[in-house]
Amino acid sequence: MSEGKRRGSYAVGLARREAILETAAKGFLERGYSRTPMAEIAREVGLTEGGLLHYFPTKRHLLAAVAERRYSVEGRDLGVDSIPPDVPSGLRRLLGRIETFAAEPGMIEIFVETIADVGNPAAPARSMYAFRYRDVIDRLSEDLRLDRERGLIRADVDVEVVARQCVAMLDGLQIQWLVADGDLDLIALVRDYLEQLSATLHPEGHRAVFA
Repeated sequence: MSEGKRRGSYAVGLARREAILETAAKGFLERGYSRTPMAEIAREVGLTEGGLLHYFPTKRHLLAAVAERRYSVEGRDLGVDSIPPDVPSGLRRLLGRIETFAAEPGMIEIFVETIADVGNPAAPARSMYAFRYRDVIDRLSEDLRLDRERGLIRADVDVEVVARQCVAMLDGLQIQWLVADGDLDLIALVRDYLEQLSATLHPEGHRAVFA
């Protein structure tokens, strides 16, 4: 096969894979993971189910790829300039993350479905979450470190410990939300937690308002 044909074939494969992810993401977000069969995804992208399995050997592999894609394009947290000066930007960004998830509840189901696999070292979601947690904690720790330099957080606070605790809180509430069939005000719960946390972290016990 010529170089040009190889490049063309590769480009077609990438485009087909992207179409599969778009279709699967739409189905998982709108109808839920369990209610979106592989056969339906294959039909919508013009493949047989066997053709779909060429790209993603199992539905769990497809789910992990959709989750990774969602996290990689998330980026809808508030910018630093829009955060009031008395509010730690690291904590305000956390509220922005849960607001993003709450706006698309299917994202929460995708998270809970994939996180259940991480106990299996061979699961396709294992490496994705290992990277995701490291990345989220690193970015949140850096935000909190900058807040500490601004005097919004006590100098003795271990920002990585706080970052890990906050991520654990967000993830735990998402699981509770799913178990409660959505009958849980995620945003109110996270806002209240972060307002209380800001008071324990602030040098003067100031409780920031996350309006």
